[in-house]
Amino acid sequence: MGIEERIPHVKHVEGIDMFSVEGLSTTYKYVQLYIENVPFIRMGHYDCSKHFLILMSFFKECNENGLQICTEEEMQGFVRGYSMFPKILPPLETDKYRVRGMGYLRISNSQKGICLNGESTDFGIGLDQKHLEDIKPYFHAEYEVRSLH
Repeated sequence: MGIEERIPHVKHVEGIDMFSVEGLSTTYKYVQLYIENVPFIRMGHYDCSKHFLILMSFFKECNENGLQICTEEEMQGFVRGYSMFPKILPPLETDKYRVRGMGYLRISNSQKGICLNGESTDFGIGLDQKHLEDIKPYFHAEYEVRSLH
């Protein structure tokens, strides 16, 4: 079974269906990345998620589905590094994954729109336009996905 059958392309880290509440507009943080040139995007609540935690959640999800992105020991090291001052962050690119963008995403269910913008202050990266084009087909078809850049 390939990577695309094991892991969904678009997902909220807590498994919430972001498109289920009629008329709701909500802001999330997002992380854009590739594994084996396959695009993925993960989102977490704007108020309580950090891009770092979204990334760690994705690593754990991959490991649980048979894709060893990093070991448990490496993940614990990333968590320790993140709590240091100055922060020590996981690399944005390895031979197993490539993080391409981070920022903010707003979903308007009443207007059927998804808008991405902003950047991660910890990681210093924002929206990756090529990744956005690659991931668009995996969002709900009736939603218009665009950037504010």
